[in-house]
Amino acid sequence: MSTHGPVRSPVTRPATRRAPRRATGLAAASVLAGVGLALVSTPPASADPYGGGSAPGEGSYAAEVSVRVTGDVDPGLRATVAGPPPLCWWERLSWGDGSGDPQVVADALDAMVAETPTLLQSSTNLGFSLSFANRDPRGAVKDAVERDEANPDQDLTWYNLRYAEGPSSVADTEALIDAGCGLGANEIPPQLGGGRVPVSYAVFPQGQEPEPVVDPEQLAAYAYRVMRLVEPALDWNPRARSVGGATLVNLPTWLWTSDSDAVAEREVIASAARVSATVRAETDGVLVTSPAGTVRCDAREAATSYSPSTDEADACTLAFTRASWGYADGFPVEASTVWDARWTSSTGESGTLEQRTQGAVTDIPVAESQTVVTGAR
Repeated sequence: MSTHGPVRSPVTRPATRRAPRRATGLAAASVLAGVGLALVSTPPASADPYGGGSAPGEGSYAAEVSVRVTGDVDPGLRATVAGPPPLCWWERLSWGDGSGDPQVVADALDAMVAETPTLLQSSTNLGFSLSFANRDPRGAVKDAVERDEANPDQDLTWYNLRYAEGPSSVADTEALIDAGCGLGANEIPPQLGGGRVPVSYAVFPQGQEPEPVVDPEQLAAYAYRVMRLVEPALDWNPRARSVGGATLVNLPTWLWTSDSDAVAEREVIASAARVSATVRAETDGVLVTSPAGTVRCDAREAATSYSPSTDEADACTLAFTRASWGYADGFPVEASTVWDARWTSSTGESGTLEQRTQGAVTDIPVAESQTVVTGAR
């Protein structure tokens, strides 16, 4: 088993506090489909319950995504390929002094309500209320203070759900909830269009917030990028010792990949928190090209090494049309494979990934066929 993690995946976060924007703040800022009524009106910047919106170019936050990979993994790629970005993650709430301390958060909420009396009114800020458990910001904050006082060793801390790309519609919000973003969800009243808002403010023991959520397709793409695809270097027969191990003109030359994994099915499983993705890749064979002939062989043929007991019809063969005079080490024979990959995931989602290509050049000397074939293996 190979393990890759934690991987630091950068996501944007503002360097300074600012009023949130609906498209990049919490899911509660979604626009009700067909109504055009914002779930959350933008509070004043001085009473910013969101801790700021996402603004590219203003700074960055590195959410740690711990990814475990098993299977046909390339250690070199695993060490250099960036991990998958998170869809969402929990960040310590920035209200007050930014410590997330329950009493500090309670005092900050009181100050925000004093400045904006309508902040907790459902008629104007329903989404804000829905972002807390039991739809009750004040009740949740009070409960956290009481729990913290009763269990000081737990070091309870407020966290705020953050997104790499904030939702801009009810459909976006539903997709993020289904992906696992948020600590459950609250229902939007049917008369306001329906839908759900994730519980985006929550208390956890310091440092024990849920792991970032990763999109299964992004996880699969990462698994494919670190998959070890073997270059199709070739071996051949005959090798006439009398002419330096060369094969012969117009004689069917057996060609096969020196490593059978170069045409074998490959598999990598990647896991991050509650999501796993399995990628399987296969090639339909090898294309062999040379200055004196070309042939395409399927994967089974390309994996068949020479044996006197093996039927030539089951092998990959190429009859070179001329000798390799003028090539110091023999003809540069290029073999290439094209890989198709499919992925499945623990969420039930699946799909295909872009093709990858591998290639290798093998120098194969070719001599005139009148040479007596002695010592050919």
